[in-house]
Amino acid sequence: MIRLKKSLFTEISLKNLSETNSHWGIVSASGKLADKAIFKAYASPSDFYDALVGIGARPGNNLNLRSRGDKVAGDRLVVSATWPGLGKELPLSAIVSDATGRGFDIRFGGNRERAVKEKTGCILCLESCPISITSNAAYPTSGPAKRLFSPNSQFRGRSDVLPNVAHHPVIFIFRMLNPAVK
Repeated sequence: MIRLKKSLFTEISLKNLSETNSHWGIVSASGKLADKAIFKAYASPSDFYDALVGIGARPGNNLNLRSRGDKVAGDRLVVSATWPGLGKELPLSAIVSDATGRGFDIRFGGNRERAVKEKTGCILCLESCPISITSNAAYPTSGPAKRLFSPNSQFRGRSDVLPNVAHHPVIFIFRMLNPAVK
C-alpha cells in the first residue's frame, strides 16, 4: 500500500526566529548551509528525495543553476508541522512568516544529483530552487546577487507560534496533493 505522506524530524534554529533569511527553510544538519536554515533536519536530501519517490511523488527537475525567473515544477505537496505537546498540525504558513505574503506552493522539485553534488543540505527552499529537494513555486528563481540586494522575500520562523527553545523538535509532514499537477 502506498502511503501518501512522509514525516521529517527537524529542530528549530533560534537564530532564525529573530533574524530573517532569504529562502532556507529546512536544511540537513550535515549540509554546508545548515546554519542558515530555520529548521535543521536529520535526514539527508537524497534520503528525503527517495522517501518522496517512495510515496509516489514525481519530481519536476525543471530548474538548473542558470535558471532565473522560473518556477519549480513537480508534484504539489501540502506541508504541515507539529511538535511534542502541540496536539495538532499547523500549516507551513502558520509557523513561517513570509514578508511579501505570496504564500507557499511547495513542489517536489527533485534535484537529487545536484543536491548531492553541491552538499548544501537543502531539503525545503522557500523560493524556487535548482538544488533543494522541495521548494516554493510561489516565488520564482533568482540569482545570488539579486537575492542579496533585492530578495524575493524574507522568511523567519514565527516566534509567536513556535517553541522558543533551542533544538526543540518540530516534525514536518509532507502530503501529496494532486499528483501530476505541474
